[in-house]
Amino acid sequence: MPEPDPRVVLRLLPARPRRGRVIALQRSDLEAVSAAGVFDRAAGGSFNLGIDRVFGERADQAFPLWRVAAATLSFAAGVRHDAITGGVTQILHLGCGMPTAPAWEHTMFPGGIRELAVDADPVVIGIRHRQAQRERLRGSTPACIDIRDICTVLDTARQVLDLTQPILLQATGVLDHLLDDDRPGEVLAAYRGALAPGSHLALSHLTPYDDPDGSDGHAALTSLLRAYQDAGIPLTARAPEVVDSWLGPLEARGRHRAAPYLHLASGRITDTGRDTPASRARRRQRRPRPRPRPRPQGTTRTDDA
Repeated sequence: MPEPDPRVVLRLLPARPRRGRVIALQRSDLEAVSAAGVFDRAAGGSFNLGIDRVFGERADQAFPLWRVAAATLSFAAGVRHDAITGGVTQILHLGCGMPTAPAWEHTMFPGGIRELAVDADPVVIGIRHRQAQRERLRGSTPACIDIRDICTVLDTARQVLDLTQPILLQATGVLDHLLDDDRPGEVLAAYRGALAPGSHLALSHLTPYDDPDGSDGHAALTSLLRAYQDAGIPLTARAPEVVDSWLGPLEARGRHRAAPYLHLASGRITDTGRDTPASRARRRQRRPRPRPRPRPQGTTRTDDA
């Protein structure tokens, strides 16, 4: 594979982000295949290195990555539009990835929309910091955190967002990068439990090829999974029923397969009677303060002898 040019990325990285810690990059960050870079390349973006493009071109020979990227971005844009139209003004984006150019029009929110963009890739966060400084990602706060570190993500979210109010939890293109040992269903359930009623949830996931006559499609997906594994990037395909079960007690809004190998699901919390950290916080805010009892007129308070 060709040697990546670090200047392509370093030119986009700030020396010191506007918020948070300095992004410290290792040379290995620029020499390894990046899942975010491969997705960005498949979606037609420009935030990818030569090593990502070579990997993507080889993968495209057996599997249409561009269809997965296009369907995922279109689905995410639709869910964001529905949530914002419904009055949601906050977004918690897990595994945000690169600010791919075709998605900028859906990421440049109107005034008052806030987003916490979480990703474990320091290159992704560095680029998003620079784009935020250029106001191309207005209202978005990047955070370099592994989504499996649930406590840290939620603590950071409480500093940026108001979790007692409805938010959009977006987990598209990230859960299939968690292994079974990572228990992605439990990870998502922990985030789901922190959501307030009226919140939205959107996720996408690779699924096994289910066409009975699609032996070629099954072989293509197997080849893709093996290629990612050889590159050191976890990637797993799971059944649609498993992905749907991760929505939990949500009102299903849309569950469909955009292709024989991609499942998309979204939902909305409507049960206000659930006991969650968010609901307990709202009850504390709404609890009226006790009022002092009025004293009878003509009486004075005296100390006991």
